[in-house]
Amino acid sequence: MKKGTTFIIFLFLIVFCINAQDNGCKTDSIRKEYKATEIHKIPEFKGGNGELIRYLSTSIRYPSAAIRDNVEGRVIVTFVVSESGKISNVSVQKSLSYECDAEAVRVVKSMPKWTPGMIDGKPVAVLWTLPIVFKLNKQSSDDF
Repeated sequence: MKKGTTFIIFLFLIVFCINAQDNGCKTDSIRKEYKATEIHKIPEFKGGNGELIRYLSTSIRYPSAAIRDNVEGRVIVTFVVSESGKISNVSVQKSLSYECDAEAVRVVKSMPKWTPGMIDGKPVAVLWTLPIVFKLNKQSSDDF
């Protein structure tokens, strides 16, 4: 990273689970992945949204190419929180740049287990959507 270049990663945790779409996914013939509107208890990052924000903000490294090219914006990542809380099937639904997309996917894939979603007291796999916003903090030369 260049001296004097700092960045802020805004993590908007208006976390949506494939909101109004009705195209539920099946990963195999036995297991169904549910949408948030279908479950009784949504999956949760251990420690809640505050810990999720802390984890993402300390884990994400703004790609140097994105800094150089002044790339800012949002990457929308979807993933499955399995019955055991493991993260799988990570994919980019809205791309920003190759480098930012890859960084968002890397960090989501490395997340620790979540508390799984529940229906009738039983853990279920849930398809989750997470927006990750990359924003550069542009400082003037007077700041140094």
